[in-house]
Order: sequence, then structure tokens, then C-alpha cells
Amino acid sequence: MQLYSDDDAEELDVDEIEEKKPPRKARETHTWNLRRTSNLQILVAACGAPLAWTKFFDGESASEVSRFLSSVHDQQGTSFPTYIAYDRACHVLRHVLSTTPSLPPFLSSTRLVVTAFHKRIHPAADTFCDEFCTPTPLDGQAQDLVVPFRPATRGGKFRRGSSRTFERAFNTSAAEQLNSTIARFGKLLATLRADNFDFLVHVLLRYRRDKVEGKTT
Repeated sequence: MQLYSDDDAEELDVDEIEEKKPPRKARETHTWNLRRTSNLQILVAACGAPLAWTKFFDGESASEVSRFLSSVHDQQGTSFPTYIAYDRACHVLRHVLSTTPSLPPFLSSTRLVVTAFHKRIHPAADTFCDEFCTPTPLDGQAQDLVVPFRPATRGGKFRRGSSRTFERAFNTSAAEQLNSTIARFGKLLATLRADNFDFLVHVLLRYRRDKVEGKTT
């Protein structure tokens, strides 16, 4: 499972529409103006199906992410993902450990890991991230995140004596792949008022989920 983040080049920002002064003295404000939304956060399954979403108005802070996950966990209960892959997972975990007297309920059954793509740019000396948030742990702590792999020869048969390696069991880039689809509607979303914005986002994500689950063609 994965937490969508739109910090990269494909960031989906909803900018405040610039108002133009009419010829007369009175200044008008259009009803479809939407104040700036920092970003759109989407919880995405590894298969690409969106699970939940929200809007952040004050930036993508660790506290906002933690509140979003707690809210989704309260709604989904036991069906909440076992793993959350997020580019700043280690920052969120640090924040929770340093600011809350007790862990949020979702952390009792869920592990935060950094996405494989973003793990490469995290500091190599960050032992906290390596110990608790690596997406490919090989110490046996999370055996369902990695699976054994041996290169196959022609015909699909494994070569004897080949060295045993591991590969990731899940796609941690599902959110970025969904982001590329949502970003196409960025200019349209920027012109909508809040209720229409929410409705269109809901329709887009519902269509995406139905398509992944094979309900649409």
C-alpha cells in the first residue's frame, strides 16, 4: 500500500485564480474562485487502486500526514494497509515518536516505509531510516516486503548454482503512476470551486478504482 505525494515535477497545485479589475470602481470576486490548496493526498494500493484521499491546505507536514492516516484507519479498521510506502515515511515516524505520548492506533498494525525511488536520495548515514523505514529489509523483520529471486534461463528454468538475490514484492511507485493521470486535469481543477473540485476528484478516482478492479473497459 502506498501514500500518494505530489511533491515532484508532477505536483498538482490548485492556484488561486487572479482577479481582474472591471472598468467600474467596484471589484468583483467570482464565485468559482478556489483558494490555493497545497496538495492532494491519495492513499493508493500497490495495484493502483485509490483507497482514500484528502486535501492539505497548510503544506504537506508530518502532522497532517499522520492525521490523514489516523482518520483513514478509523474508517477502515482491520482493512487498513499493513504497509504504507511514502517518500517521507521516516520524517513522519520521527514526528510521531517525538510529539505524541502514545503511538497512533494505525501504527500498531502498520509499518511506514520509504518508497524505493525516494530511498536512494535519503542520507546514507540515516540509521533511523535504514532500521525502521527501508522498503527492502533483508534482516527478516518484514519478509513479505521482499521475495527470493533467481535469474531464469531460457525456457523459464532456473540455472543451478546461480546466486540467490531478492526483489521487492510490491510496486512502491503506484502513487506516482496515478499522479501522472490526475495531473492531466490540473488546469481544469484549478478553475473549479471547492464542491465541484471535490466531485471531479471523486469521479476520477472512482473511475480509476473501477478500472483497476475490472469493472470498466
